[in-house]
Amino acid sequence: MLFVTYKIYSTALGREADTQVIIPTAEPKKRVFEASEYQRYPKEPMKVLYLLHGGFGCSEDWLTMSPVASMIRGSNLMIVMPFAENSYYQDMPYGSAYWTFVSEELPVLIRQMFPHASTRREDTFAAGLSMGGYGAFRLGLAKPENFAAVASLSGVLDLKARIAASKGELKSRGLQFTDNFFNEDEIGDADLLLMMEKVKDRREELPRFFFTVGTEDFVYGFNQTAKKKMEACGIAFHYEEHKGAHEWDFWNKYIENALRWMKAID
Repeated sequence: MLFVTYKIYSTALGREADTQVIIPTAEPKKRVFEASEYQRYPKEPMKVLYLLHGGFGCSEDWLTMSPVASMIRGSNLMIVMPFAENSYYQDMPYGSAYWTFVSEELPVLIRQMFPHASTRREDTFAAGLSMGGYGAFRLGLAKPENFAAVASLSGVLDLKARIAASKGELKSRGLQFTDNFFNEDEIGDADLLLMMEKVKDRREELPRFFFTVGTEDFVYGFNQTAKKKMEACGIAFHYEEHKGAHEWDFWNKYIENALRWMKAID
């Protein structure tokens, strides 16, 4: 396995951005090292998963808090984990342009740095937890030509309701949504429910959607709202709910379900 931390200079951000990459290098057939046996990467192009962290998290979270690295051992999937602060993967009016970085700039940089990264839509995926689940669904709705499937675990899928419900609470923790959007009535295409409505006539062009949430999770209601909107718009999806809350015990239990359902791993 190859674990790499990159400080990638981003034009969109105007500075370096931390990004973690995991690559399942080919295992040697013999225990005695022979140069002819060594392969830096698998021979065929690698699938690519953009795995997004949640609010108050960082690019290392999935690496240090979950078993995803062991899940891809022996597979042909590389994982890219960018850092996006508490931006909700937005181009923030009073902060950095994380949407442009993650949705446009980062895929180009990854393909330049890793020639073995596949450029095919059917080999490209996005997933995330909480804020990252929102980010993955937004990528799937806004950039359907780039992704075969996207997955959300405990995603904040009804952003307007989240903003309205969290006024005061998140400000006390150092996060003001006015840094990311002006207010819940001016979030525009950052609203997944609005995006679903806009793309319903192009639903055959969309990637496959997977989402799961715990029945004791505070975002459970947001996921039910998104589920009803997708049904109303005729957008196909796979939905699971299980007992659990907004915590790593839940995400670690069901991330493998998501990766296998997306066909990111066999």
